[in-house]
Amino acid sequence: MTWLNKDIAKKWRLEGERYASDVNAFVHKGLSLGWDEVDERDLMEDRRTELADPIFNMIIGANKAGDLALLREELPPATWPLAANFQNRMQAVKSVFFINDKAIVFRGGSTWEDGYVYVATSKGTKHFEQYTLVGRSPNREVYAFVDEKGISTMKKLDENLNGEQIHHFSWEFIEKRIKELDIPISLTDEFPHHQLTEVIPFSSGRKVILISSSGTFLITTEQLTVLDPDPEAIEEWIKDDDLGDLEITMEHATLSYDEKWIACGSQSSSHLIYDHDGKFISELYPDSSYPHFSWFTSDSKKVICNSCHFYNGISFAAPLTNLKSGEEFPLIDDNSRVYAATAREGEVYFGDAYGYVRAASDDGSFLWQYFVGGTIAGMDISSDGKWLAVGTYSGMLHLIELNIEERDLYTISTANHKEKARWIVWKNTNDVYRW
Repeated sequence: MTWLNKDIAKKWRLEGERYASDVNAFVHKGLSLGWDEVDERDLMEDRRTELADPIFNMIIGANKAGDLALLREELPPATWPLAANFQNRMQAVKSVFFINDKAIVFRGGSTWEDGYVYVATSKGTKHFEQYTLVGRSPNREVYAFVDEKGISTMKKLDENLNGEQIHHFSWEFIEKRIKELDIPISLTDEFPHHQLTEVIPFSSGRKVILISSSGTFLITTEQLTVLDPDPEAIEEWIKDDDLGDLEITMEHATLSYDEKWIACGSQSSSHLIYDHDGKFISELYPDSSYPHFSWFTSDSKKVICNSCHFYNGISFAAPLTNLKSGEEFPLIDDNSRVYAATAREGEVYFGDAYGYVRAASDDGSFLWQYFVGGTIAGMDISSDGKWLAVGTYSGMLHLIELNIEERDLYTISTANHKEKARWIVWKNTNDVYRW
């Protein structure tokens, strides 16, 4: 067993257990007595950073030897200690979706960089270079794949990404529909498939929401509607001839589970609400500085809107039966800048800039928080609600089992959840390492 250095592994475990225990006690005190009663300066820093290089070498060695169970036993995973040494190799693991209870599909690569689609299973990881982005319908049955020719929707998908194609939206069709609108927006580029943020198919497979820095669009087999920027923003942009093609930042959009509502926005907009045909319904003003993310409760009765200021943020829940601009809505969270979210049966889950996944009830009651490490980039919950898949900007995909019987000694969390598998998907290598 030449890959394992037992002395270094023991140091890693002892310091990991010490650090998790200290942070958990700190968080418990803050939640119980109030955050004014704790001082973060009292926490001793995680000293595992100095072990980062030999730890990563052991991860590589264990993968080559196939000793994955022993690797996890000897070296309980942690992202933060590796960050300083390997920051330049890290990238986003985003657009994360369970295909079934055995396979997860995702994109490796930040939005502003080249990226490709992967599938992770217990047997290994497959890389699909022909696809640059993946999306899934709210009912979990239809997928959208982006490639150099356009966007294809598929159903009955398997772990090899084989399935029945429903429709293909070519780049020529999309660009033609944009030009017909006679507005300063364009996806024209030699590689349009490399400049997209997200894609969301409807369950019919004949309608998609396309999110990009050029705009957020609702595309059907016959037409295209611009959702963001809104007409007023486009008109203001047109007045200034020197600005060129319109661009938006912090672009985001989501589709309700019943597919009746669309929520979207960007840094310069409000929270924008449309119906499923792209008809404008309402705009909701952000509680913080800039709209950053939105999602829906699983019963499609509320839209949750997150806005941010620097790396903090506020999320409120607005009932879809009463969308009135200027009204105050109940808060879901008053701390997090949200990057990814999901929901199920009265609960919402969201990931923030500081590497935490947080859970709340639909009415905003705090349930739990779990530290993954690394800004959250993508998230999905399994159909049975027992597993959470989380991707981060640290180039990690985490498979977390929820509500286990015993607390894990190395986990920073207020609940009994435990990571059961992790994949390292870094730049400048074709290898994906299991941890």
